[in-house]
Amino acid sequence: MTDQTNSAAHDILESAQNTGDLTPQAIETLQACINRDWIIDEVEAELLFKLNHTLGAAYEQKLWTNLFVESLTKLVLLDMETPGEIGIQEGNWLDRMLDLYAVGNTAQSEMLKKLSKDATTIEGGFADRLRREA
Repeated sequence: MTDQTNSAAHDILESAQNTGDLTPQAIETLQACINRDWIIDEVEAELLFKLNHTLGAAYEQKLWTNLFVESLTKLVLLDMETPGEIGIQEGNWLDRMLDLYAVGNTAQSEMLKKLSKDATTIEGGFADRLRREA
């Protein structure tokens, strides 16, 4: 994200923290920020986790769920080092994000289902988490 798009994303996070809601326009702006360089990195992904945590367990918004799931799947499964897999580093990072920001809402549940279904291999802390929760 550029400084300008980073600022917009943080403004959206701050607004959501103040209102507990995310408008469709805010979701579209956030998606444009993330897709501007066609790459999602861990900083952007953590912002999505923070935002999801801010929105809370009861929050259900299809546009948000789609953005959350697609963005995190892209980061974790479409990387150059372990394409299609959740390697040790990715699994540990994902597990840490869930420790910090898990809320159990629809977006998080859908993301977990998609990653579990689409990954050819799951390692690290995320694999341990899935075994514990099975």
